[in-house]
Amino acid sequence: ATTLFKNEHTLVGCKFCQVAYSLLWPGTKLYPHCGTSNEILTCHIGLRIPVGDIRKVGMSVGGEKRQWGEGKWLCFEDSMEHYAWNMGDKPRLILIVQFMHPFVMQRL
Repeated sequence: ATTLFKNEHTLVGCKFCQVAYSLLWPGTKLYPHCGTSNEILTCHIGLRIPVGDIRKVGMSVGGEKRQWGEGKWLCFEDSMEHYAWNMGDKPRLILIVQFMHPFVMQRL
């Protein structure tokens, strides 16, 4: 996955940026957490998403609940409290891309 983004200027030289796969097993809940800075944006693209409504599989960002869709992007500002759950019967697989906020890049 990192090969796809190796020349992306918002990732290069950013020690908090990353490209990673995230697998969430059935019956798993991630605890609420926050990033350390509002200078980072996080985007998820759904790769394998279990079938089910928001009670089965989803995430909450700043109290707003959302679901992933396969091939669909879900982006949010990382310093807001967020958490995820998978109460479905299959693993949830997404690609996470964290990059510098474009407004920060304009100031550099």
